[in-house]
Amino acid sequence: MGRLCYLADCARVDTGRSTLHVVMVAKYLDFKSETLRDGRPSELTPMNADLDARLAERIALCKQERRSYEIWLSRLTPANFVLLGLGGVLSLIAGLSIVTEAKLIDPKVAGWMALTGAVLSGLHSRLKCDPHQAECRRLAAQFAELQTEYEHLKLELDEAARREQLLSLEHKLATIRAGRSAPAKQCMY
Repeated sequence: MGRLCYLADCARVDTGRSTLHVVMVAKYLDFKSETLRDGRPSELTPMNADLDARLAERIALCKQERRSYEIWLSRLTPANFVLLGLGGVLSLIAGLSIVTEAKLIDPKVAGWMALTGAVLSGLHSRLKCDPHQAECRRLAAQFAELQTEYEHLKLELDEAARREQLLSLEHKLATIRAGRSAPAKQCMY
């Protein structure tokens, strides 16, 4: 005989631009009837399998989200180097050549180098690369922290405390997902 208990909760998340209402529904317990050795039925006892499965699912989800942000950041690093590093170096060489009147390069070439450097730096700013990378780093850290908290929750022995902490972590996960401006799907590839 099985019985499912659900706990529904609602969280209000203010993202700055709008307010999201996140409804959390967490399956708490699946009870089964056990029989004692002398044939008498015991009281309904909670099965840990569903709670453990939920924790394993959340650990895998947090690990996947964290890893997707880390992969995306590793791909953004070379682009960041090209846009900022190369743009800065081109502008520096062009500026030094013009200011010192050294005949290292033709003034026309120096002008094009300065323009190219400015375009690369402007593109970096226009694409908002620094805020995006900061957001991805923040989300990767939050998912890593959440993954650790779910892993620690697996070690908790008290069922009531586990359920309470699971609900708290589910709220935290919903808040992180609702407030992110760089979705993991974008960061996957």
